[in-house]
Amino acid sequence: MSRAFTRHSKRSVIARTERQHRALDRLVRRLRPSDFRRRVFDDEAPVAWTVKDALAHITAWKDAGRRSLARQHQPAEFRGTVESKRNLQVYEHWRHRSAAEVVAAHRAVHRETMATLRALPEDRFSGLARHPEWPRLLDGHLAEHRERIAAAIREPARGR
Repeated sequence: MSRAFTRHSKRSVIARTERQHRALDRLVRRLRPSDFRRRVFDDEAPVAWTVKDALAHITAWKDAGRRSLARQHQPAEFRGTVESKRNLQVYEHWRHRSAAEVVAAHRAVHRETMATLRALPEDRFSGLARHPEWPRLLDGHLAEHRERIAAAIREPARGR
């Protein structure tokens, strides 16, 4: 199976990142307080994540993607950790915080991400042929989890 690789431009990455954020933020704006408590990832995760937890997860990984593009260090607690451990660290960091705090972080990280993207030189984007969803943490990863959140709120409420 061969993968199609794509050359990206700064403009295309910015447009996709903005488009993905708008789609997620439209969904977030429609959420009722009870929706944030709905479960997501039940069968896949070692803990029963809620919509709020999934939004925190998306936000944390988006910030990691931003830092990676900017060639900035990840927070000390995340350096050298495997993905599953980092996911649990994100969960533990955000699980006792309010949905309003997670939504505010989601929007703040997006503003930081857009500022970072705009400040980076074009050659950071166009130098190599990459996966079509590159940078995945700003594009495909976000879209995948947005769809899971949307599915969670379409389903009848499951018990906690």
